Amino acid sequence: LIYHPQRTRGEAMMDVRQLQNAMQRFVPGFEVREVAYTVPAGGWWPQSPFKQRGILVSPTSRADRGGGGAARGVNRLWVVFGGNAMVATDWLGFVHEQLSQPSSPGGEDSRHSSAFLLLDYPGYGVNEGSPSRRAALRSATAGVRAALDEMRATIGAPRALSYLGHSLGCAAVTQVAASLATRPPGWLGETAPVGRIVLSAPFNSIAGIGCHFFAQLPGVSFLISVIAMTSRHAWDNVWALKALGRGVGVRGGAPSIGIVHGTQDEI
Repeated sequence: LIYHPQRTRGEAMMDVRQLQNAMQRFVPGFEVREVAYTVPAGGWWPQSPFKQRGILVSPTSRADRGGGGAARGVNRLWVVFGGNAMVATDWLGFVHEQLSQPSSPGGEDSRHSSAFLLLDYPGYGVNEGSPSRRAALRSATAGVRAALDEMRATIGAPRALSYLGHSLGCAAVTQVAASLATRPPGWLGETAPVGRIVLSAPFNSIAGIGCHFFAQLPGVSFLISVIAMTSRHAWDNVWALKALGRGVGVRGGAPSIGIVHGTQDEI
């Protein structure tokens, strides 16, 4: 009931090329490229290494601009996850629209100060593996590391990571943010683990949703709480944000968190 894996077909990958062509024409100075990486074996649930791919939208590298001038870094790398029936390519139109908006040149939020990393869950898009909370965390962490390596080799590392999630993607990005803020890995370098978080249509937890719909049945609340403690799919935004708060509380610099929710969302 949680996952509705969608596979990326040839026409979707064509969208990547079409967006690149459109950006060259209407949003000069940006490029779209795939970032391939492998999630190593390990984790709480036994799993072999599996291959993943993300989409990185960023300002063009110095080499692509003819080799002149210093490499231009960005302030923010937005890590983006969609809902349980979305794939990374679904965000391409949104990114193109955002980068097409006018902005103040050189400002912190000018369009040339941001890059976007569009990620899929394991088993979604062209990714190997199967979706679960821990597998998504391992995959996203490896994806962020691969994107930072790519950016350092071209335009320079971003000052901070920011996060955008929709629906299930809210839980996917909050757990990544909490993990990196609580124990910042060395490969982050000077990049701050959390700058901003934007959550679109988030939920409290999967267990909370179950209780909301079925709590009137005798014993269901207790059963759901037991399942939540043992399930591989116990997505929980409340827990992740509390963990994030503890992590940034030790180091200071609390992130900005924005929540967008529909007023008539029946789900």
